[in-house]
Amino acid sequence: MSNDAPHRPDGIGPDPLEPPQPAPDALGPDGPADRDTPHRDVTAGTAADPTAGLPADTDDGVSGPVAALAVFEAGLVGLLGLAEAAWTGLAADELLGVIKGFESIRNRMVQIDHQLVHASTITRLADRQAFATTTQLLAGTVLIRTAEAAGRVTTTRELRPSVSMTGEPVEPRRPYLAAAVATGRVTPTHTQIALRALGKIGKVAHTTAEQVERAEQDLASHAPVLTPRQFQVFADKLVDVIDPDGVLPDDRDHEGRRGLNWWETRDGSWRIEGRITPALAQKLNAVFDPLTLPQDGPDGPDVRDQPQRTHDALEMLLDRILRGPGLPEFGGTPTTVFVTINYQDLLDETGHGTFTDGTPIATDTLLKMAAQADILPVVLTSEGQVLHLGRSQRIASKHLTHALYARDKGCSFPGCHVTPQWCERHHIHPWHRDGETNLDNMTLLCRYHHHNFERLAWTCHLNNDGIPEWTPPAYIDPTQTPITNTRIRHAA
Repeated sequence: MSNDAPHRPDGIGPDPLEPPQPAPDALGPDGPADRDTPHRDVTAGTAADPTAGLPADTDDGVSGPVAALAVFEAGLVGLLGLAEAAWTGLAADELLGVIKGFESIRNRMVQIDHQLVHASTITRLADRQAFATTTQLLAGTVLIRTAEAAGRVTTTRELRPSVSMTGEPVEPRRPYLAAAVATGRVTPTHTQIALRALGKIGKVAHTTAEQVERAEQDLASHAPVLTPRQFQVFADKLVDVIDPDGVLPDDRDHEGRRGLNWWETRDGSWRIEGRITPALAQKLNAVFDPLTLPQDGPDGPDVRDQPQRTHDALEMLLDRILRGPGLPEFGGTPTTVFVTINYQDLLDETGHGTFTDGTPIATDTLLKMAAQADILPVVLTSEGQVLHLGRSQRIASKHLTHALYARDKGCSFPGCHVTPQWCERHHIHPWHRDGETNLDNMTLLCRYHHHNFERLAWTCHLNNDGIPEWTPPAYIDPTQTPITNTRIRHAA
């Protein structure tokens, strides 16, 4: 296929691929023949020698799988051994050509998987290696996920041509898709999308063979020209046209399989795993997309990767919810996180606190966590008896928060554009060191800068006009000239 292929009259896309035809010189009187090795009947194996009938390495040393793999590996080693200048010295069109060419090779390598799976199946390799199935053999020997191994077996069954009991060539079950894959322009992701769609279509009671064939043609012709997301949408619409009621069972399946779990690991961190519905995914994307953008600034580029930014966005979202008034009470008190810590450790910023379930938390982490919370001091005896229960104003009041919104209009760190609703309130002089909770000692910071400015060696103070200024470290600005966020400066 090529991009300039003629388009179908209905304007949907390029003409479907024709079923693959064997090359004239690849056919012999008894069926397809390998150009380098004689054709062997794959049914000729016996219990004593199940590999009989499989082509082996030939005398010329380059035709068999083992020798060919060695040649392939040697070429790969050659590519990996090229100096950086060999890659960076390419002209733009040459570099683009190499990118496309290597991707085509990567896509065509699934055909080697087909050969390996087929050979493993007919030689009963799984049974000989004490595995129940070829899927388990692949998962257990090359350490891939069982789902991926099963996908390779299914793809082989659908796309690999075979030979009948009488030695006659049998075309693949999905000839149009197989031909598209053979061009190297269809990724494994596209292939799986197409096969899932054809599987759904094939299960519809009223579907005819002609409809399935036409659907395969449409999928094969669109796979090389659409992104995975676009192709998934196209495949879903194709299934919906043939089976209008098919969407509802999928939705019910999503609802039935939904769920989230999290659990503590040995090092004290937690893991999250689950499956969410498409509707919830859209809501999450709408909330997280603006919160996970890299926050580059005068302190340098954002060093967090995408998963780390997503983690921080979730924590930012929960912090905002915890600050809000709408959470339900639990046991007669507002939603609360309890931490116990030695008072002197708190003042010295040493040691650690303890959650109610015994999980430890470092003091510096506790101080960052407590920056957005009311603190309820409880004085205990050495035996744990409560001597005094008091309350201290730690968090900015509603009116003070509004004043910070009006003055800072968002994160005050230079170059940051996070809006005030997603900011935390920061004590310029730390509260646990007698810093006051008032407009002259507070500023707004996004979660990232609130938790990282000290590590990056920035300091903050209010200038004579009561505007927050940030002093960069000497390694960024040897003169250490204070900087004000342009949003605040222009609004002043």
